[in-house]
Amino acid sequence: MKITYSPVTSDGWNPALELLFQNLPEILRVFQTEDWMRKSLEGEFDLSGLWGAFCDGKLVGTIFFLLQTDHSALVWAPQCVPEAEKEVAMELIRIVNRKLDKAGVSLAQALLELREESEIALMVENGYQYLADLIYMECDVSGLTEQARITPLQQIPYNESENHARFVEVMERTYRDTLDCPRIQGLRTPDETLHSHKTSGKFHPDRWNLYTDNTDDFGLMLLTDHPEQNAWELVYMGLVPEARGRGLGLQMVQDAIQKTKEAGRKTLLVAVDKANRFARKVYKSASFQEIALRRVLMRTVEKTVE
Repeated sequence: MKITYSPVTSDGWNPALELLFQNLPEILRVFQTEDWMRKSLEGEFDLSGLWGAFCDGKLVGTIFFLLQTDHSALVWAPQCVPEAEKEVAMELIRIVNRKLDKAGVSLAQALLELREESEIALMVENGYQYLADLIYMECDVSGLTEQARITPLQQIPYNESENHARFVEVMERTYRDTLDCPRIQGLRTPDETLHSHKTSGKFHPDRWNLYTDNTDDFGLMLLTDHPEQNAWELVYMGLVPEARGRGLGLQMVQDAIQKTKEAGRKTLLVAVDKANRFARKVYKSASFQEIALRRVLMRTVEKTVE
């Protein structure tokens, strides 16, 4: 039977998303499906990258990609009904790859559970390569008390018109000799990375802070809000090489915990490279618990100079 491929229209979102999230527990699958549909109808989320494979009008496979503002994209691996041939999933990936190339995407990332071995193999077969294994951690801030500090760290909130370049410069310095996803270094500029972080959760400049000691800027901490999860997320934290090993990272994490608590949120979330044992140690000492492990795959296209 002939398989056809096309974008999924709004009347087909529900079954397509249910299939895309078929590996999630039922309660999470239903929540994620309803949340994405609601956000799309309200103009907060773009489902134009949702594609389906159809056999005689019946949905047999689906895939999703989301374009970002920094020439990057997020890709959800294809999911198919049991009776579908491998070629269906392969063609869905190829379709998305062509769409990414046409859109000028230089870096695409896909997150998968380690147990999704067949999906990982399919993505690798179609040009994706290993980037990192990410450990997802959470801290229940509701029962924690503020940690006393001898000297509070000086912070400067983000202001795009006044200190954007300063934030970019510090971020670039924090990349040096980093253990956090080192394979991605050089694939995006610090400026592109900052713009990308703005699209995560509910961005507000007051949640982004630069740390300084009046003589030098030494750290960066970017937080965002996820109201639907009653949580804040620490999307980026970095120290310049000269500031590492002095306990400043732990103090910054404690600041993040306190800010989350003051905002009335219950949980602070973070994702850390499994290979970054120093960062994992800091988070664990700040009462974070590991909740999930996922593999990050990436597909890169070399930028052309016009």
